[in-house]
Amino acid sequence: PVNDCPFSMSVFAQMQPGQTWRCKCSESRMKNIGSVYGDGRYTADSNTCTAALHAGVLQAAGGEVTVHTDQGCQRFGAAAKNGVTSREWGAYATSYAFAKPLPACSN
Repeated sequence: PVNDCPFSMSVFAQMQPGQTWRCKCSESRMKNIGSVYGDGRYTADSNTCTAALHAGVLQAAGGEVTVHTDQGCQRFGAAAKNGVTSREWGAYATSYAFAKPLPACSN
């Protein structure tokens, strides 16, 4: 079975660029809305399930997602999408997205 997604990807101290994770966002996890930093590409400490909702790969009821890890960016932009408003953030060492190739870093 697919494991529940971690609250954020930063729980994986060994998170390396180029990894792919498959996890599920249960209904209870979907109620635990956390902060999201970025738009399409997210800081590793962004809430995994909330970011998936923002990215449009998940509905409010939850489900399974595929997470792709990468190097960080110098800047993460903010956007309001799918009922979630993400925040802007500066440089962060690691990032992830729900699509491959990963979206470009914000300018």
